Order: sequence, then C-alpha cells, then structure tokens
Amino acid sequence: MSINRRDLIKSTIKGGVILCALPLVTGCSGTARGDVAGSTGNNQLNRLLGRERSEMLLLASLAPNGHNTQPWVVTVVSPDHWIIGSDPDRWLPAVDPDNHDLLVSMGAFLENLEQAAAFYGYQAEITITAASAKERQIAEVKLQKAAGTSGSIDPILSRCTVRKNLLKREISVTDIRHITGDSPNSLHYFAPGSRQSGFLNQGTIEANRLQVTRDAAQEELADWIRWSNGDIEKYRDGLNPASMGITGFAGLFVRMFFNRSTVLKEDFRKSSVVMAEEQVNQHGGWIVLTGQGADPRSYIDSGRNLQKMLLKIRQRNIALHPMTQILQEGNWRSQLANELGVDTPVHLVLRAGYLEKYPDPVSVRRPADRFVKSA
Repeated sequence: MSINRRDLIKSTIKGGVILCALPLVTGCSGTARGDVAGSTGNNQLNRLLGRERSEMLLLASLAPNGHNTQPWVVTVVSPDHWIIGSDPDRWLPAVDPDNHDLLVSMGAFLENLEQAAAFYGYQAEITITAASAKERQIAEVKLQKAAGTSGSIDPILSRCTVRKNLLKREISVTDIRHITGDSPNSLHYFAPGSRQSGFLNQGTIEANRLQVTRDAAQEELADWIRWSNGDIEKYRDGLNPASMGITGFAGLFVRMFFNRSTVLKEDFRKSSVVMAEEQVNQHGGWIVLTGQGADPRSYIDSGRNLQKMLLKIRQRNIALHPMTQILQEGNWRSQLANELGVDTPVHLVLRAGYLEKYPDPVSVRRPADRFVKSA
C-alpha cells in the first residue's frame, strides 16, 4: 500500500489552544498539513531506500515532539541498516535542558518506526546505543524481511493531540485498562477530585506561571512558532496557528499581525497562564507515566509506552494532552513521586478527558529527505 502524498499530509497532528506555554506534544485543530505539500522526499531518497522504507521513516516522523522541532536524524548505512540520532539544533535547552522530553520523543519515533515496519512486512531490530542524554546517536535499527504484514498505519496517521473541549467525566476502569495495555505498572491514573489530581492542577498552573517569566523559555518558544503561511511552507516544522487551534478569523488575524516579538510581550505571557488555568479545570483526570530511572533507555522506553497509548486512545474518544511544565519548572519535579505515591521517577504528565468528537489531525512535517542522510 502506497501512502497517498496529500492524504498523508492531511492525516497528522492537530492543535489545541494558543497562548499556553506549549509542552511536549503539538496538537490538533485547524489547517496546515493539508495545505503544505510533503512526501517521503525526492526520487534520490526513494532510490536510496526504496518506497516502502522511505514511507516507514515518514510515518515514524509523525511522532509527538516538543514545539514540533522534529529532532530526529536518520543516517543510512545501508537500505536495511540505519543510525537514529538527534539534531542539537533542534533541542530545547531552555525548557528541556536534560533532554528528557527529547528522549521521550525519540522513543515515540522508534515505536512508530517499528509498527510501520511491521505493516510493510519487516521486523525492526532496535538497539539503544545512547549512554547519555546529550549523545547525538540514539539507536541502531536493522530491518529484516518478515513473513507477512501486521498491524495498521491508520492509528499513526490519525494520532493527534487535543487541548480543548475535554469533558469533565472520569475515565472508566475499562478504558484505563485499554490505555495502559502492556504497561500497567508505568501508567497511573488519578481521577478528578482526588488529592493527586488537585496537586497536579495546582502544580501545572504554578509551573506555567514560572515558565512564562523566564525570557529564555519564551525566546525558545518564539523561535519555533511559524506565524505566516510562507514560513510554514518554508520550514515544515514548528508550531503554527492551525496546530495551536487558531482558526477562522482569529487564524487570519494572527497570521497577518503576530510575529516573533508577540510571544515575548507581557500580554501573551499572561494569556498563557489564563489558558493553563482553563485547561486544568477541564479534564477527566490525569495520567502519569513513570520509568525505571533517569537514563536514556528509561526515557526512550517511556516514549515507546507513550506512543503505544496514544495510538489506542482515539478508539475510545479519549484525548491525552501532555503538560510538561510541571516537570520543567521550580521544585515540582522533585515533589511529584512522593506527592503522587509512585515509587519510580515521573517521566510525563498528561491531562486526560473524553471528547464528544475527535478532530482530524493537522500539523506540518518535513519530508523525509530533510532528516535522512547517507553515511
């Protein structure tokens, strides 16, 4: 099955709400991907890898990642032997100085890659090679042709992050079991009204307040917002009005009048906190993802668990909105495990809720030839 060029672009992430200090996963609602041409790349890439392998990598790139920087780099040793790494120019040192969120994103990329490979009839042998979070080389992948195909790419294509219109209804036990799947010990649900949920509500708001006061964090955010259609088409990365949920007249207005300096103004910062307050008052509980340690493998494993979960939630009309500021600011990270009663380090915090209707995905992605290179 060949991925239709325009259908693939239409089929990815959609945004949520503007003016929130934007966390790990960019989101749903609006336009963008369907308006920007993109594909596996050019004929040279397809000659290097073949159509199926090129499409596997494009599918892998639909993984969630902070500010939509798309930090992955793939070095092709041979058509069936790749080195997966990250691009330091796409790291987020102001909000993710230890590269924890980056490693989670790389884990999600690897999970997508393994599932896409299985769909095309390949087994992906993935070996984590990074010994520290600042290493550029993350993993080695070797492909082997397998007997038959398995799985579907539809969940990868339709995955998106939703930031608004989450219902204030507790997630059912059946749906929590469906979400946690093979990783029940690393995923923890805290219902609305619980002490832990109240702590996460308060901590998330306070962490947002802290983050918007940090000029370095706002400068970094400003660097990754593409306000104009021209920049969206040029860069194919970053946040944009559609992926932040700004559509209609509001979308037209910000494309015309907002720019990098807007993000640094006091009004923008204050609005970010107001939006965070609205968000934490609109959910059906929190899901916290924990890992065995703070080493690269642990965070990559958490990213893979995250992506497995994200590929299942649409079936149940559940939205998960990562809100990572509580892990990035002040002393909140050090308090989390104790306050939540978990015995392993917290790697990710997600606001959960049912939706009346799931939006279609949008957000731009670079064509594969922009992040794939020959050894």
